[in-house]
Amino acid sequence: MKRFAYYALVAGVISVLSSCSGGKKDSSDEHFQKGNDFIYKSDFANAQKEYEKAIESNKNNTRALYALATVFELQGELGKSLEYYKALLEADSTFALGYFGRANVEQAIGLKPEFQKDIDKAIHFKPDFFMALLSRSRAKLGTNNYVDAKADLDAAINIKPTYVMLYEMRGTAKMKLNDVDGAIADFTQQIKLDSNAIAGYANRSVAYDVANKDSLAIKDISRALKSDPMWGQGYIYRAMFKHKIKDNDACHDLAIAKTMRLPMAEQYIKEYCK
Repeated sequence: MKRFAYYALVAGVISVLSSCSGGKKDSSDEHFQKGNDFIYKSDFANAQKEYEKAIESNKNNTRALYALATVFELQGELGKSLEYYKALLEADSTFALGYFGRANVEQAIGLKPEFQKDIDKAIHFKPDFFMALLSRSRAKLGTNNYVDAKADLDAAINIKPTYVMLYEMRGTAKMKLNDVDGAIADFTQQIKLDSNAIAGYANRSVAYDVANKDSLAIKDISRALKSDPMWGQGYIYRAMFKHKIKDNDACHDLAIAKTMRLPMAEQYIKEYCK
């Protein structure tokens, strides 16, 4: 599904670039459009040929350079992709999509400093670049830079306030920053936007537990387990929440977790269920 979504995104971007050409078309533009036609058919080999012809006709055709870099990226030829991103950004040093595309490749091959530099430039040249903000916020969360991650997520939410994942991510950042009430608010918004968001209930239950709202914590983790009764860790969470309020039913949850072969379950049973 993710791969299909990425193909659709690329096709959409190329479509936007194509629609922005305007004016009289030359042979380079014609080859570029033919390449787009092949992209929509997932015929990358012929798309590549047409984009190469477009660049032969006009080496500064930034749309064709971007498209060719993307085609190589989709085919796993990341070295070639980087070559064309480099040529693109030499032709237009303000091309935000180019920096974003190259950042994706750099991240894929573990070039973290290069990724950071390019994703920053993408956002510098296009401050409302939603996908770049999302990508950078994920990277910041991954490096425990919760302050900057939250700032990017704030900006992303201003652009797409109904994008569910953003609230889970920002809620996580807020928890790490000890803003428990803020985290609860974000997880609540996540649930409002998607009532089946198991992660929203699970994460909010943990936040409620930290806030000593025990009954609400148990209610949320129970809702998550109702949606996914095979989530073994959920039984351990609920057992701990119940144990906190001296509810003897905690041992029942631990027994369920033990049948799922969770190592911690047996340890907790020995400690709490004597």
